Amino acid sequence: MDTIETERLLLRPWKIDDAAEAASLFRYASDPEIGLRCGWPPHTSVEGSMHDIRNILAVENNWAITIKGGAPNSNAPVGSIALKPVSHRTADAVAADPELTKRYGKYLGDSALELGYWIGRPFWGKGYMPEALTAVLGYAFDTLRKDAVWGGHYAENTQSGRVQAKCGLHVVAESKQDYFPLIDRHYDCVYRIITAGEWRDAEHRQMAKDRLIHERASLRQRHIMQGMTTRIVPIEPQWFMQKAEVQSRTWRELNQGHIPQDIVDAITPAFALKLTRGHAADPNQVVLIALADDRVVGFIELLRTPRPPINRPEAAELASLYVLESEHRHGVGRALVEAGRQAVGNDRLVLWVVGFNTNAQGFYRHIGFHETGLTQTEDMGPELEMINY
Repeated sequence: MDTIETERLLLRPWKIDDAAEAASLFRYASDPEIGLRCGWPPHTSVEGSMHDIRNILAVENNWAITIKGGAPNSNAPVGSIALKPVSHRTADAVAADPELTKRYGKYLGDSALELGYWIGRPFWGKGYMPEALTAVLGYAFDTLRKDAVWGGHYAENTQSGRVQAKCGLHVVAESKQDYFPLIDRHYDCVYRIITAGEWRDAEHRQMAKDRLIHERASLRQRHIMQGMTTRIVPIEPQWFMQKAEVQSRTWRELNQGHIPQDIVDAITPAFALKLTRGHAADPNQVVLIALADDRVVGFIELLRTPRPPINRPEAAELASLYVLESEHRHGVGRALVEAGRQAVGNDRLVLWVVGFNTNAQGFYRHIGFHETGLTQTEDMGPELEMINY
């Protein structure tokens, strides 16, 4: 069985009769929130987990999910993902409707497979499952040459539904009170599918989108080089005060009306100057400024190692990016991001954007960032949703 590697994950075969493997499986599979969502009872012992590895998991097209660079043991399984024969529940839901049978009946045999997956609760909301699912779908269509892949989930498990929808699986059928004998419970269920043709179409759309982003970036960079006098440089003490004034002004422009006024007023130029001096002296940080005719019009601050809860040791964190409103749509923000990547020596950047800042979210998507699925809240008077890219 092939091992599958993604940007952050390694999907590998399960290890039989391995004590550390069984202990890691038990750690996460003993959580009642895991097994019950998948139709099986929580694990009750390491010995039982070792038995399940030997007799259930260590089969063809069933991968242990491991996180590259994760501590303390990056090779320890934190979840499972599998491609299995199409289940009787899926087949029954399709067969119950003649129109569905006519359209999808050809995908109920050996030409199709069905997904099964879970990941430990500490890793929810970090985008790992869509990453694994996308890779396994690619394996099903490109290596196994299957015609379709099915996915099912409880109707109440909307989180799993979002993961499947993000990866292109669309709803085909629903059922009422399916029985799961291993846990002696009934659930309403949703059944989804993606065909090989739909997968290829999505691939082509993504390739076209990537080309367009690259072409726009090249065109914008030429515009910057030919038509502007803006330059990006590491911050030096003579620019500290101007950078602090830009930080105070842009903070106020962004947050006015969204957070309590006393918090808006707290980032004065003097306070921002104190922050700037500290950040410039921190070896884990990189601070760059954008100068237009020797006037600071924007800045970017990056961390060589991301802060928790981001577990991306291979990436750097874009901690803040601010540009004066008068310089928006002139390529300054893009130039700062590109210069920041070069300064930290890392093309992989992660960042947080406050939920109400839709302009920033659009900007980051436009230059190639995507949501990871991870969110958190920050108490700024009201609790604000922060979205991870």
